[in-house]
Amino acid sequence: DVLCGEIAAGVDAEGRVQIVSVLYDSIAWFRGDHRPIERDVHAECPAGGGG
Repeated sequence: DVLCGEIAAGVDAEGRVQIVSVLYDSIAWFRGDHRPIERDVHAECPAGGGG
């Protein structure tokens, strides 16, 4: 994915970059439950490791 690659190119550490959407239950969030109810990884790529 182009966006993932562009972001990863600017990262100075080795590892992985993920483009992720996360959905939370807003009522549960404000009651203290911060667990996502849905998580979708759109793209994943290696980080630049040297910027």
